[in-house]
Amino acid sequence: MKHGIPVSDNTGENYPIHSLVGALAKYYKENKVFESEFANQALKMSISTFEKYNTIRNDKSYAHDNEVLDKAEAEYVVTIVTATLTLIHKLEM
Repeated sequence: MKHGIPVSDNTGENYPIHSLVGALAKYYKENKVFESEFANQALKMSISTFEKYNTIRNDKSYAHDNEVLDKAEAEYVVTIVTATLTLIHKLEM
């Protein structure tokens, strides 16, 4: 539990990534981690991105027997999610 943010509930069930990103976004804003309001807003908006990413991972990828996204859209999705995770990783190092 870093920054006092739990990653699972009392039964040991992990919270979904969009919930964790939301908790981090709130922590970063309250603790003035970012210099710009843009970064605060972009991270906050990424909460719904991660929520939608789960649907893509389950329904539009090779993770299951599905029709997949076209290459350009798939690369865009991966780029957005990766950029957000990279930012969080750098902040948490």
